[in-house]
Amino acid sequence: MLAYRQTTIAICSVNSSITQAASDRNSMSKTVIVGWIIMLAGTALWLYGYFATGNPPLFDWQTHTPWWISEFLPNIESEIGMALVWAGMVPAYWPR
Repeated sequence: MLAYRQTTIAICSVNSSITQAASDRNSMSKTVIVGWIIMLAGTALWLYGYFATGNPPLFDWQTHTPWWISEFLPNIESEIGMALVWAGMVPAYWPR
């Protein structure tokens, strides 16, 4: 009877540690959430800059890059949006 109780306690202990590890793995930290918010804001700004006529770009993309790159960054709004998307990847995907 004593061996049965010890086995039951050991199994319950293992199950609780597995459950705790799974909940830790599935929870998102605040830095990941902030990273995703920055990326979403950057995507919204990039879309606005892509479809709206805005200010001239900071960098002359048409002269220094292929046409398919310069087409995605037509003005300063889209450049800032793309920079925010790249900056948001750092906290979102930084190894923990």
